[in-house]
Amino acid sequence: RGGGRGGGRGGGGGRNYDDGPPERVVELGKFVYACEGDLVLESMNDMIYLPSSPVYRKNIVAVGKVDEVFGPLTKVFYSIKPSDGIQATSFSVGDILYANPARLKSPEIFTGNGSRGGGRGGGRGGG
Repeated sequence: RGGGRGGGRGGGGGRNYDDGPPERVVELGKFVYACEGDLVLESMNDMIYLPSSPVYRKNIVAVGKVDEVFGPLTKVFYSIKPSDGIQATSFSVGDILYANPARLKSPEIFTGNGSRGGGRGGGRGGG
């Protein structure tokens, strides 16, 4: 039993550190409203942006990070926690925000319909 903090498999967790701004950004979604200080975006991209990923303006200035991904895969929304000094109410409906393309993933990884091998083997033979 892996005692202690963070023990066990894999060590120290995911990529929650800031890798700095990307060289280029792609459209993520359009601002639809502010809710409890967060920005809510409607996705304009067929891919899913990973939680905790930074969100940018077109000029690659970070405005916040993805807090939650919600809605069906056919109509995805994101709640964005704004960075310090950024107010959700300073955005206008329809403003487009941008994503680091390296952090966009295929929706299949969330549904289990990816190209990975089949499930577990069959039951025990009885006999």
